[in-house]
Amino acid sequence: MIGFGIARAPATILFGAGQRRALGRVARLTGGRALICTDARFSATEDFSDIVMNLRDAGIATLVYDGTQAELPVENVHNCVALARGFRPDMVVGIGGGSCLDLAKLASLLLSYPGDLADYYGELKVPGPVLPVLALPTTSGTGSECTPVAVVGDSARALKVGVSSPHLVPHAAICDPELTLSCPPILTAITGADAMTHAVEAFTNLARPSEPDLGIDRVFVGKNRISDTYALAAIAELAGHLVVAVEQGEDLEARAGVMLGAMYAGLAFGTAGTAA
Repeated sequence: MIGFGIARAPATILFGAGQRRALGRVARLTGGRALICTDARFSATEDFSDIVMNLRDAGIATLVYDGTQAELPVENVHNCVALARGFRPDMVVGIGGGSCLDLAKLASLLLSYPGDLADYYGELKVPGPVLPVLALPTTSGTGSECTPVAVVGDSARALKVGVSSPHLVPHAAICDPELTLSCPPILTAITGADAMTHAVEAFTNLARPSEPDLGIDRVFVGKNRISDTYALAAIAELAGHLVVAVEQGEDLEARAGVMLGAMYAGLAFGTAGTAA
């Protein structure tokens, strides 16, 4: 069977230990002014200071928003955008867990188009390209560095809602497993289970008839030849490395396997969607 396949991915993916040090040169190809979205914990680390210095050494002016909270309250998005409007960034750099990366995507959206964030809830509501997002994950779970979706907690609706559009796929994903070495065992386990769930659900999702408009009319098209390849690769990496990463957090090879698996899982469910 020939089958149907679709892939949506960042224009650049850099994976490996130390790759965070390429950020400045990658950013320089995009512009000269970067809004950085992170959280208070990571912004206090030496790694974060080094990343900011790497950008500044490349001639990039920076503005830091480090108020990201878990589950990304919509107020975080509004506060970040209000801070950044006068700065007029050329790009948004997300550094942290899934909430930080999702904040970078949503800030990029609202800095590009008018209206309230709720105007874009759902699928295919983003009218066109947004400011380039450069994503540096510090956990291995959501795969947000490669996906077309951002999730926000909307207190007015008392639930989490998503914005889904191919335009939200980050411009660049820089996946450096050294940034995950400080993740405690429980967080490593929870985020790794999240990634495994993404991979399994992408692989077990239903396949839709491969009409020519399927990839244009839908963000999530169901399982397909390309997403299956990513999903199986993700399952193999996570099955082979997650237990070691939880039990021996200093093992960089295990950390790299889990980060690679989470990235593959994001590439899989970013087109296939999830089954459950």
